Amino acid sequence: MRTQDQKIELPKDLEAKIIKEIQDNQPTIYWDYNDSLSEDQVNTILTKKDGIMDVVNEIWEMNIDYICDLERETIKNALSQFENELRDKLYTDYEEYTDVVDIAYDDFMDDLRDYVEVDFDFDRLLNNTGDIPVRIQLYSNYDCINSNHFEGGHYRMDEYFGDMINTLNLNPKKVKQTLLDNGFKVSGAWRNKANREGKELIKYSDLPEELINSSCGANLLVFVAMINLKNVISGLPTKFVIPKGNKCGLFSSTYGGGSMIDMELIRDFKIDTTKTGNSEYDHLGLVTDSEDGYSIDQAYGVSNSFWGDTLKIIK
Repeated sequence: MRTQDQKIELPKDLEAKIIKEIQDNQPTIYWDYNDSLSEDQVNTILTKKDGIMDVVNEIWEMNIDYICDLERETIKNALSQFENELRDKLYTDYEEYTDVVDIAYDDFMDDLRDYVEVDFDFDRLLNNTGDIPVRIQLYSNYDCINSNHFEGGHYRMDEYFGDMINTLNLNPKKVKQTLLDNGFKVSGAWRNKANREGKELIKYSDLPEELINSSCGANLLVFVAMINLKNVISGLPTKFVIPKGNKCGLFSSTYGGGSMIDMELIRDFKIDTTKTGNSEYDHLGLVTDSEDGYSIDQAYGVSNSFWGDTLKIIK
């Protein structure tokens, strides 16, 4: 019988068979259907360069005890397949005992654990998490103050409102008439861009109601949609299409207020967030709804149907 401090080694042929048994039966974490990624984890994946690894490491640390149990069970199951060979080649003095597998585990766990790779079943977590609500926001070099919230305020094209009109591909001349017909004040030049007619993103008639029903004086133009997390685990896309039928409106994540966000897109809207306008500040940006300040969900308590269809990613 070997002494307590004597080092024992697996015969190479038996070691190879045990290792193969382990590799053929790698353990998997089976998540409950209610398990999903948190908002913070989703934002980490979408906004950080190595966010996916940060989340994986966090999940590992949160489940370290369970992972160790899976490793232990995998090694013991592999050893149990070769119990007789273990007894014949290494543990002849233990014939009267039935704990050969436990003894072998104590002797070889450090060596064999290197061959156990616990599958996080990350796809299951992503599927459970589902599509993520996002906002596509119009940033501008103009202040985003909305004129109808100030006494005597006039809508003009040489302000943030004008960037909104251009983004929605509306003819300024027809916007001016629509505003006047609905009791709004306007000033400045409103050029006739007839080439936009038939290519507008929204109906002119939807704009006045959206403006008058805004609860906040400083809003960004926002488009809402869902994004498939499995398609963007390496970061938010820069090129995508907001599907026809999704909504847009006004919202401020700083103040937690906005309009009804009920202007429906009457055609698909193709976006490249890397493109800028007259200045580096003029661009459309994609953020998750929970990423910065107040979210639409917090402010309005919306249902999933509010967000519309999923963005179509352009590769």
